[in-house]
Amino acid sequence: MTNDSSPIRQRLNRLHQDLLACQEAINLARASGTTVETAQFLAEVNSLANQAHALWPEGEEHRSPDFEDILHIKAEIHNLAAECRRVLSS
Repeated sequence: MTNDSSPIRQRLNRLHQDLLACQEAINLARASGTTVETAQFLAEVNSLANQAHALWPEGEEHRSPDFEDILHIKAEIHNLAAECRRVLSS
């Protein structure tokens, strides 16, 4: 089976999955009562969010059927990063 989505959408999907894994690790650390490595997690969240922010469709990709999905994924990543930052600051 081939993946017909654009390279940007594929990369954003990977970043989203990585950010979800980071969120899960943060939640597990907090739930277990162990010390949460706030600086390390914050650096990871910021790195993933910055990578996603830097990705933007170019040229004909603006007309791609993936364009709407790309916008939604970028919004999900933004919201997820904000939630991770909120949890880490509390």
